[in-house]
Amino acid sequence: MEGPLVSVIMPTYNRKDLIVLAIDSVIAQDYSNWELYVVDDGSNDGTDDLLKDRYGHEARIHYVYQKNAGQSSARNHGIELSQGEYIAFLDSDNVWKSNRLSVGVNTLHSHPDVGLCFADSISIDLQGKELGRSNMRRYSGFVFPKMIIDNFVSMNTVLVKRSILPSGRPFNQLNRLDEDYELWLDLSVKNKYFYIPEFLSLYRIEGDRVSNDFMRRLDANEKTVKNIIHKYQLNERDSEIKHGLAKHYLRRAGVLAGQSELFGCIKELKKSIAYEFLPIAVFKILTKALLKKVGLIK
Repeated sequence: MEGPLVSVIMPTYNRKDLIVLAIDSVIAQDYSNWELYVVDDGSNDGTDDLLKDRYGHEARIHYVYQKNAGQSSARNHGIELSQGEYIAFLDSDNVWKSNRLSVGVNTLHSHPDVGLCFADSISIDLQGKELGRSNMRRYSGFVFPKMIIDNFVSMNTVLVKRSILPSGRPFNQLNRLDEDYELWLDLSVKNKYFYIPEFLSLYRIEGDRVSNDFMRRLDANEKTVKNIIHKYQLNERDSEIKHGLAKHYLRRAGVLAGQSELFGCIKELKKSIAYEFLPIAVFKILTKALLKKVGLIK
């Protein structure tokens, strides 16, 4: 018996050199009931001709061109056009393992109370050489308090029920820094998640993984957390949410400690302590900040 239709959404922009690998990894899936929407966000590198020539015969693959509006717009466009009961996402420079869809579909079938499942990713370079395997701790269940700390949901491994997505445009097109985190955090308030402890995607990293905009992203994360708490009128003093917020600010403090930003680090530690005092973590981060500031550690 054929399983539910999975809509695969792939935004792309000038990825002619890599997109074939991504699409071929969808075609190679051992689960066959899928449709792929490649939404071209204004490419000018010949992506359109390449895909029409190579995949024009494949009825399951749909190529859509739009004026450049950002990847959130492209994802929303693909979701709007698609028909699947389940939705998956694959960026055009990344690759799936051949069992990625079957594992996800089986997981949602076996756990009907779950709205979204996700797994681990292997980091690779531009040539496809493995750089490392994610060791981020991930969780199942009602994970909102854990999601406050950090985004542990890997976009390219998500399989989500269409029925739980907000109507209209699920991805906030005005948010260019953490739009995926915003959606996963929002959905986690009322829906159960399921973590699959398997490596189901290959995530390509270009150059230095540490972005100059990392603190801007953390600032965006803070704003997103506050907005979701306000949207659902959640109680910041709830024990689990309070713990999550304390660790959220510890994470920010840790980043600033690593950058020798002692006063910024102390400011974030104060925010953390206002929610919950976690003495061991505070001591470790403060010690690191002080040692970095005086040059005893690099």
